[in-house]
Amino acid sequence: MTRSLGAAGTAETGARTATGSTPHRVGTFASLANHNFRYLLAGTMAMQVGSWSQTIGQGWLIHSMTGSAVHLGMIAFIRGIVMLIASPFGGLLSDLLNRQRVVVWGTLLAAANALVLTALVALGVQEVWHLYALAAIDGAIGALNQPARQALVYDVAGKKELTNAIALSSVGGNVMRIVGPSLAGGLIGVAGIASCFLFQGVCYAFSAVVTFFIPRLPQAATRAASLADSLLGGFGYARRNRVVVLLLVVGAIPSLLVYPYVGFVPVFASDVLHVDAFQYGILMTAVGVGSIPGAIAAASMTNTAGKGRWLILTSAGYMAMIAAFAVSGMFVLAFACLVLAGVANAIQNTLNAALVQFNVTDEYRGRVSALYFMTHGLQPFGSLAMGAMIAVWGAPPAVFSFSVLATLAVLVLGALSPRLRTL
Repeated sequence: MTRSLGAAGTAETGARTATGSTPHRVGTFASLANHNFRYLLAGTMAMQVGSWSQTIGQGWLIHSMTGSAVHLGMIAFIRGIVMLIASPFGGLLSDLLNRQRVVVWGTLLAAANALVLTALVALGVQEVWHLYALAAIDGAIGALNQPARQALVYDVAGKKELTNAIALSSVGGNVMRIVGPSLAGGLIGVAGIASCFLFQGVCYAFSAVVTFFIPRLPQAATRAASLADSLLGGFGYARRNRVVVLLLVVGAIPSLLVYPYVGFVPVFASDVLHVDAFQYGILMTAVGVGSIPGAIAAASMTNTAGKGRWLILTSAGYMAMIAAFAVSGMFVLAFACLVLAGVANAIQNTLNAALVQFNVTDEYRGRVSALYFMTHGLQPFGSLAMGAMIAVWGAPPAVFSFSVLATLAVLVLGALSPRLRTL
């Protein structure tokens, strides 16, 4: 039976088990009592605020250099296609090596990449091909880093508090989604675009240091006859697990058809809504504003029963709100649509990530996390197609059409998949 969202504070199951014992209860902020999780959360938040600074700065830089939606799409395409190719190797590293060390070294490499871009822009010698090359490097580093970071949440929080920990990570990430774009928009106006990338590098370095202080955690090591066996084993495990396949598809639909809109917000800001860099940064905070209450609500959903139905409904709601944003035509209305999209998106992402982790074994956790991360690797294909359609149709009809198609797709999947609805 589907559970309603609990109020902030505690999540009550409202029932007893068949044995008469009270089910496990987890307070909305319970994971914060775990000092290892606090270290991980601080590092993740630092990564996220730096990443948003990069997104804002790079989007404004490319648009000011070229005025082309196609170039915006190509940057996302290059980063994403490299992620897609490299993610299985990142997942394997997450299973073979200590995840904490993988995260620390991957984050330091990402910081170095950001500082290279800082130098190019500060010296005024940046070219479009430089941005393409750095996007490819960024994608490769992310593919090696993110599966380990995602699996590390399970290692730190454990199964009972996993949904809560993922939701609180989402709360922290979306606070940074508010702070990052606002700060980046201000930095562009006050100190120039290069300051966005310098700030990104500093945030990444801080993240690596904080994550380093997490004590080494036990991890089941994976052993296989060959590299090929190890890589293909993750795909084979996921293919045999129908629940995992359904959850990956739910994650893939918005990645392919909706998430690419983020790369084209500069087009909406300058050409449709006619706002400046600061207001563009404010617009980019809107999803984060909505995501905070959404993630807090998700943190209260500690019982696994009924999450599948909520996943379908919030996925469809998120996509519908992006469609509404695309045709809003006014800054205030566009901001409101993105806030509502953020509420649904936070619940959707938390439930999808938690349900994937609930339905895999420790031996394959890193590689299945990589497959989940690979669904984001579909975003570049959507970015390329959306950029081409924006060039032909304009931004509002292109984003609206993609988002409506995605909404229909997830509703049809939910209607045809009773297993998904009853998770």
